Amino acid sequence: MDDWESCIGDIEGETPEDTEEILPNEALEGKVWMYGIEYTITKGIAAVTDSNQLEMKKSNIVIPSYIIYDEHKCRVESIGQEAFKDNTYITSVEVPKSVTSIGSYAFDRCASLTSVNFGENSQLTSIGYHAFWECTSLTSITLPKTITAIEPRAFASCPITEFVCGENVEKLGWPYEYEYDG
Repeated sequence: MDDWESCIGDIEGETPEDTEEILPNEALEGKVWMYGIEYTITKGIAAVTDSNQLEMKKSNIVIPSYIIYDEHKCRVESIGQEAFKDNTYITSVEVPKSVTSIGSYAFDRCASLTSVNFGENSQLTSIGYHAFWECTSLTSITLPKTITAIEPRAFASCPITEFVCGENVEKLGWPYEYEYDG
């Protein structure tokens, strides 16, 4: 699609359309690239699966809560493995409330990344192995209260001085046990 605005949901705030439940069309399968980000649709659910930093050349990434694929709304529920790996342009990422997981190596070595913000009422529950490994500009992060699992080395080699997460974390992977000060 040529018009980016017709491809994404309202990412600034809820509209009457956003508050409606998006039911997945289980017959939908495919891939679509929009402004340097690849979305893979499986059973009507979208995942961010790849990015092209040469095409993106954007520092502030806003992931939409849904995309339009084949004239159907597809809720974006995950940021997949290695989706933004080695992207040197990204300085900030807005993760919508619809995302429930961030895959392994998703933001691995995004050296310019300074902030990650999660949508109000975020549904995020897990962060994968090495998800933010060597994000050497990331000094603080506040995770949603819904997070239950942080895989080993998710924030390894990040100079994080402020780490905030809710009480629901059941799995806090190594090395964060010794890097986490409270």
